[in-house]
Amino acid sequence: MNQAVHREVRQIKIARAGRKSRMEQIARHVRADLHDPKSGRLDARRIAAYLRISLSSLAAATGRSVAAIHKAPAADSLQQPLAPVAQTISLLSEILQSKEHVRTWLHSPHPDLGNQIPMRLILEGHAGAVADMLAAALAGQPS
Repeated sequence: MNQAVHREVRQIKIARAGRKSRMEQIARHVRADLHDPKSGRLDARRIAAYLRISLSSLAAATGRSVAAIHKAPAADSLQQPLAPVAQTISLLSEILQSKEHVRTWLHSPHPDLGNQIPMRLILEGHAGAVADMLAAALAGQPS
């Protein structure tokens, strides 16, 4: 292979690697294990299992009935209230790498949340506050 062809092949490989890196960045906030494999929607049952909380606790946090969540855990009407919970899990997973560490963090008082326990805030319906604090911290913005 002549040098020009070799150089071109190398540039193509670099471009592909850059594209893959950008795609990974675009999708890094999505944890497939929190989604229903058929619909692609967030699944309350999977999120509750990840967090090791009862479905009734998650139902209360989302303002939905347990019966409705049992019937359709990936319903369109659940996507908005589940989004900050999933965002919190995804952001923590990027940093902490293991489910155990994520759950430990969620059950530990945090100074940027007024020394409140993040899981308690989530279960009281304030998952957005936890997700916003994490997103700001990762962006380097002071709390």
